[in-house]
Amino acid sequence: MKLINLKTRENLTPANAPLLLFVSGFGFLPCAFESLKLPQNALSAMLYDYSDFSNAKNLQKILESFPQIHLIAWSMGVCVAQELFSSLQVKSALGINGTIFGVHKNFGISPKIFSLTQQKLQREAFLNSAFGGDLRDENMREKSLLAPIDSLKNELKNLQEFCAQRGENPRRSAFVWNKAIISDDDKIFPPKAQNLAWESYKQTHKDFVILHTNAPHFVFIDEKLWEEQCLPRSL
Repeated sequence: MKLINLKTRENLTPANAPLLLFVSGFGFLPCAFESLKLPQNALSAMLYDYSDFSNAKNLQKILESFPQIHLIAWSMGVCVAQELFSSLQVKSALGINGTIFGVHKNFGISPKIFSLTQQKLQREAFLNSAFGGDLRDENMREKSLLAPIDSLKNELKNLQEFCAQRGENPRRSAFVWNKAIISDDDKIFPPKAQNLAWESYKQTHKDFVILHTNAPHFVFIDEKLWEEQCLPRSL
């Protein structure tokens, strides 16, 4: 995995400062998020590239140095954050178009579909699905938003194994998810599974909020949604 400072693109180092931690979904590179507004009063970091989980403990030590963490996890990043950073003292946690189960027959992407995606993945088709079939900015097609195809398939393989090793239920977490954003027409992560997973979570977390949007799986094209519903107001 890679953990970088979103502003400098350099590896994140320990710091005594508030941190906005963005745990990305599979495949997308930092340049896909370069237009996002970031908080002025905190460091902003991005975790991505799930082709190798062997450095998880080292990354956790870095994150433990931050006195305050605001977590935003997207797609399969929700599952990754739940499993790897369950002991962190997170002040706020938002899940976007994903679940804490990740790959699951009822509460995530079905194992069969995930496996077929890994075998037959095509970059252009995946991008079109992520953007709801409409890459409105033609320049987006020219940018290297995704890793090379072999890396993508390897990343999917590792994520599937990661979820399989976990077992049926997610790890218990020291932090509480505060809100989920679900795209009702998500073409990557089934909205039905998202609704089932988060409604189940809400049963034991009464203050948990579920927000629905018409934005595609890659919700970040909706700047208003990002700034008004995703960014923590305390930063």
